[in-house]
Amino acid sequence: MVNAQEWLEKYYPDKKTKNIYLNQQLEGVLDCSEYKNLYTIFISTSVDRSKLEIKGGSYYGRETKIIPCILAQEYINQEYPKNGTCVRKNESYDTDNFGKTRKEITKLWISEKALEGELDLADFKNLEVLWCSDNCLTNLNVNDCKKLGRIECFNNQLTTLNLSNLKELEKLKCFNNYLTQIPYLPYPEKITSLNISNNNINPSDLSIFNQLRNLRSLVIGNHNKNKINQGIYNHFQGGLKPVQDLNNLKKLNISNTDIDSGWEYLPDSLERIDYDTELRPNCKLSLVKAELEKELWMDIHKDFVPKYKKAWLEAGYSKEQTKEWIVAGAKPDSLKFLNWFLNFKKLDLTWALENEEEFKEWRGYYSSFGTCYECQQPNTSQDWCQSCNAKHFEDEFDTWTSDNKQIDAFIQKCQSEATSNWNVLEWIPYEKFKNIEHIADGGFGKIYKAEWEGGSIEKWIGKWNNWKGEWERRGDNYKTNYKTVALKTLSNSQNLKEDFLQELTLYKMFRSSVSQMVPCYGISRDKEGNYIMVMEYMKEGNLREYLKKNRKLGLASKLNFLIQIIQGLKDIHRKHLVHRDFHSGNIIVEDEYSCRITDLGLSKPVNETDNNQIYGIMPYVAPEVLQGETYTQKLDIYSLGMVMYEIITGIPPFAEQARNTKLALKICRGERPEFPAQIKYPQLLIDLIKQCWDQEPNNRPSAREVSGIVGEWFDADTQFYHQYEEAEEYNQTLPDEIKYPTYHSQEVWHSKPINTKQITQLLQVSQGMPTIDIPTETTEISALGEQLQETNLEEKGETSLQAQIEIPPKNN
Repeated sequence: MVNAQEWLEKYYPDKKTKNIYLNQQLEGVLDCSEYKNLYTIFISTSVDRSKLEIKGGSYYGRETKIIPCILAQEYINQEYPKNGTCVRKNESYDTDNFGKTRKEITKLWISEKALEGELDLADFKNLEVLWCSDNCLTNLNVNDCKKLGRIECFNNQLTTLNLSNLKELEKLKCFNNYLTQIPYLPYPEKITSLNISNNNINPSDLSIFNQLRNLRSLVIGNHNKNKINQGIYNHFQGGLKPVQDLNNLKKLNISNTDIDSGWEYLPDSLERIDYDTELRPNCKLSLVKAELEKELWMDIHKDFVPKYKKAWLEAGYSKEQTKEWIVAGAKPDSLKFLNWFLNFKKLDLTWALENEEEFKEWRGYYSSFGTCYECQQPNTSQDWCQSCNAKHFEDEFDTWTSDNKQIDAFIQKCQSEATSNWNVLEWIPYEKFKNIEHIADGGFGKIYKAEWEGGSIEKWIGKWNNWKGEWERRGDNYKTNYKTVALKTLSNSQNLKEDFLQELTLYKMFRSSVSQMVPCYGISRDKEGNYIMVMEYMKEGNLREYLKKNRKLGLASKLNFLIQIIQGLKDIHRKHLVHRDFHSGNIIVEDEYSCRITDLGLSKPVNETDNNQIYGIMPYVAPEVLQGETYTQKLDIYSLGMVMYEIITGIPPFAEQARNTKLALKICRGERPEFPAQIKYPQLLIDLIKQCWDQEPNNRPSAREVSGIVGEWFDADTQFYHQYEEAEEYNQTLPDEIKYPTYHSQEVWHSKPINTKQITQLLQVSQGMPTIDIPTETTEISALGEQLQETNLEEKGETSLQAQIEIPPKNN
């Protein structure tokens, strides 16, 4: 009997292995704990596990599946009875054969079923597509399935494959098997895609492929480290001349083979060639890589392939001339751009070299978005020309007004400068909103859900004959003519100007397709005259309520939220801004994969200018700000620590404590929320949270540093990764009432005024310091003293003489 660990190290030395097929009698411990990409361990029906212990690995944080194999033919006979109908429902996302006989089935999905041994599908006469990958099949009989056009049988144990009767076959994926001969293909002109990499093909040149005239993709290389270490790989050799007439070939993979010549015969249609030699550094291909790269002009730019080389030559450029343009900033696929640059812009190589950044910017726009059909300049985004669309907007300036000159000017400026539809801001008449529904109260107004008739601007549809052109708009999808939006009204904002425009400026600054900020589409005004920000509607509401409704949300999903939130805060700080009201109520959730930050710049309510007050939710406000110090980015980091705590525990900070002066004093003295004692969390995550809410602002990391730390955690085989796995394993043993804690709070969770003057005075009294601006009436002083005394008596360990505060007597 073979030692389990020795067997593993011999046959599966690659720690990135995805599947292990255990088909030999082993004893001892099979320790796969270092395998972090291991999806499945298949156990053969012939293996006795009585003397074997398996320590499974993991697959992106999830425990590796250990699955006993089942005989393939028995499975087929059970699920697809020979004289009956299929008993399986919904085999895959697009395949459902329930109730069909074998002859009626045209698509068969039996991948990842741990099927072992021989599989005979002769009775499936009308089969057109077969998926049977990721099993342990040793023989596959499909030769009577004459209508088969596509076969995917990769990741099996096949040594032969008979396809001699298949007249309709177009696509074959048979990589990661043990074929020693290339399957005979009776109608080679039908084949468009062939992948037989990672097999054991006997020494052979490429002449067998020269009849595959319609082939678009040919993958014959080797990239399976486990097999190569055992001497199992495709032994292709010789030159590339046999593929010279494959004029439809776009992709070729010859990695780690002994192909050693014939680069000049590569077809001009080729768009990609893979020729890696890392796993077989002594193969013949490795010895001639430099020659291959020189022939294909890859020594000029790594992205050159025959298709691009031919195009440059046909355009009249020598290799040296091409190199000069590449140095200036062109790329192998930039010929159309160069034609525009030279013939439309009337500029030359000298200008490109002297204006490198502008040249690259033009090239980027041209390559990504093409040119405007009106002015022939590069578009600034998809279907968007900034200069032409600015004129279209200007033509409509006199057709609308907000009745506020400042707001009109602001919207007009946004529209004239918009480089994409993401930058557009509109004045939206209130009458355009239907089915308005109140959904929440915020700190500075109410929030409604509504349907916006027509939806947001997508692009300009240009003139056609007598038609003058118009804006194309988009609703929730292409089937609806409205867009669901959130209307954020600002109470008492009839005369609002600067504060309102300031927040709109911030939203405009961050609006893009990749931003973590909630998009703002425009401005409106309700019937009472209050201004409205028209925002994207996120159907799951704010993060606090989402966590409360989804108590069983897994740690992996919570960490995904964390990454997005940290990225959003990093973007805010990168622009030298401070959010100032950062908490879970200002993070909006679309679904379990997506969340965004909102309420940029609303640090105080409309018309409020009291310098002794700040606005926020007290548990998220840093102690230095509670004491009246200036807002800095370190405040946001403190708030981020509280949000991180809330995400991983599911409990808001100080959830069951009243948010009053007593709590403020506790925070200022260094008290922080406690982590549930019976639940295990990754220690590195706890340490980072505590660092974020450190009492001393300078000890807190920057948003960029937090992003870097968290980003590294998700690499396999890190300390955090092991802590994460350990915590997940431990927490699975806990009952739900412990694992998913609940809380009860009577507080309203939105931003409110916080009197920093009163907090500062109480702290000064408690520390025996002279107070600043102490109220002149002794009754007010006494009231402050009573609050302080009550707070101290409630705090554990503060009954000593040192902790007692002398309270001035009341004036009766």
